[in-house]
Amino acid sequence: QTFQHYFKQINLSTPATMVMPTIQCGVSDMPVVGLGTWQSDPGVVGTAVEHALNNNYKHIDCAMVYCNEEEVGAAFNKVFSAGKVKREEVFVTSKLWCTNQRPDKVGPACAKTLSDLQLDYLDLYLIHWPMHLHPEHEKGLFPLDDEGKAIPDPSNPSFAAVWAEMEKLVDEGKCKNIGLSNFNIEQIESILTDCRIKP
Repeated sequence: QTFQHYFKQINLSTPATMVMPTIQCGVSDMPVVGLGTWQSDPGVVGTAVEHALNNNYKHIDCAMVYCNEEEVGAAFNKVFSAGKVKREEVFVTSKLWCTNQRPDKVGPACAKTLSDLQLDYLDLYLIHWPMHLHPEHEKGLFPLDDEGKAIPDPSNPSFAAVWAEMEKLVDEGKCKNIGLSNFNIEQIESILTDCRIKP
């Protein structure tokens, strides 16, 4: 089915009662339309999330590198506490950033995202990009050398090792589904050859 097929099913004239089409995502049904929080300004993103949830949006896309998960979390808490929208009705995605792609950093990174979003679990947790950046560099989330080139993680962990830690998050109930973002076919196949849970 094409996305055009799903969009034709959406009646945007009645947002309070519309039924959002979904696609299968692991063990969950993922709404095909959601609110993205990338490049949302501080002081604005929370209001946008509140408005979206109160108008029947059922999918909110987040990421640690967007640097706004705390504000999004406050909006989640406000809306869910009001009782009009239940947590289990909303599909929440977040992503593991490149500086946390070491086996020992996956769990803490997810825990930080859950704390910031004020949630007990994620519906989907993605490895954001297929690159391992230096996790302890003074330049933070985007470590670049003097020539403007990305500074890689000197430990060079394998994607399979990082994925194994992602699988543990599912085992622990912290994520319902795990996946990959921006990976090419070869990189995906490197994980498929040695995984318990398929992306």
